[in-house]
Formats: sequence, C-alpha cells, structure tokens
Amino acid sequence: MDAKLDGGCVLSFVVQYEVTVGDRRPAVVRYDCAHGFPHRDRYDRRSRLIDKIAMPCHLTRNEALRDAEHDLKMN
Repeated sequence: MDAKLDGGCVLSFVVQYEVTVGDRRPAVVRYDCAHGFPHRDRYDRRSRLIDKIAMPCHLTRNEALRDAEHDLKMN
C-alpha cells in the first residue's frame, strides 16, 4: 500500500494484490485513484489489463482506500 496524505485526508493511494510466479510478482488486482477517480484494475496472468471498474462516486478517497484494503483482505 502507498498513500499520500494531507493531515488525515487521503490525496492518492495504490493498493495491490500480487502473486509469485517463478521469479515474477505480477499484480492481479490494483486499486488506485490515478486518472482522477478511485477504481479497481484487474489483470490476467500475463499482466494484461482485463478491466477497470470505477468505485462508487459518492466515496471519499479515505473511504475508497478503506474499501480497497477490506476487499483485498477478505478476497
């Protein structure tokens, strides 16, 4: 996880789940707020983007980060 904060407010974040495949550690799922909005990227085994799904627009970045961490821990 990497997050940039201003006081207690999240300005940007990246949270990702990686797997070990031989000597590689490709991302499987990544949550971030690049492109100006919080979203989830899913990747295939060759690290190709499968889809990009926006998180609900009513979430603050703090809430989006919390939900991203929760999803990766639970799933």
